[in-house]
Amino acid sequence: MEQLFPLTKQKKDQPQTSRLSVVEEAPKNFDLVSGRFWDPRSREPQIAISEEESQRFGFHLGDRLQFQAAGKLITTPIVAVYRPNKRAAFRFEILFPREATGSIPAVYFGSAQVRPADIPALEGAIFEKFPTITVMNLADILLRVQQAIDQVALVIRFLAGFAIVAGIVILCSSVAGTRYRRMREVAILKTLGATRRRITTIFSVEFTILGTVAGLIGGLLANAFTRVIATKYIEVPFHFDAVSVLAAVVAMALLANAAGWIASLKILDLRPLEVLRAE
Repeated sequence: MEQLFPLTKQKKDQPQTSRLSVVEEAPKNFDLVSGRFWDPRSREPQIAISEEESQRFGFHLGDRLQFQAAGKLITTPIVAVYRPNKRAAFRFEILFPREATGSIPAVYFGSAQVRPADIPALEGAIFEKFPTITVMNLADILLRVQQAIDQVALVIRFLAGFAIVAGIVILCSSVAGTRYRRMREVAILKTLGATRRRITTIFSVEFTILGTVAGLIGGLLANAFTRVIATKYIEVPFHFDAVSVLAAVVAMALLANAAGWIASLKILDLRPLEVLRAE
């Protein structure tokens, strides 16, 4: 069981809400970053704040915050900064000593993991004995959220696939469009004494550079677009994915070589005299 109080702060003309919970001692599923937690019997108003919340609002150890609840104004110092670990079942931005809340009204909530088949029976028993309690089935909520996310992901995959196919078509067209120029290049190189292996190396380097540049530009633009969407609209942290950029570079280099050699493979067998006479 935990008690919750709302805390709001204006930021960029929009209210920012934080979740505040009361505890008797430092939770075991939280890691202390700096400062210290209070004595379990402490009645002095003091708070511990999460590392993410501290960065979001610019709070630091020693800062004093004011809370208004049940007509009372409470001023509390920040005495600790913590970080929830992976085992944390609940995540709260601010922690308050339980003994320091006094008679302030609170909302209690708890959670239970139940087999899907037993959920209706459990809800019926709770409603019958505690009619004022609100029960939420998170499985149904998460299912609807997942369905919405899947629809959005489907649209994103379709647009990404369309962009990839369009890029492949443009790349193949670019390589195929230079077929006749390559025929002349092969004729001149063979006339100057270049071997088939040397010509193959020259073309492979050219295709690799073309694909590498295309993959690098595409990977950087994709990360830039993702950063704009994540920070401006979804408001989630963004981390540059160097692995995806490297994978895009390698994939495009291989694709450019494949497309280039499909269009240029027969050119290597042409005789210089045939090409020069055609001109």
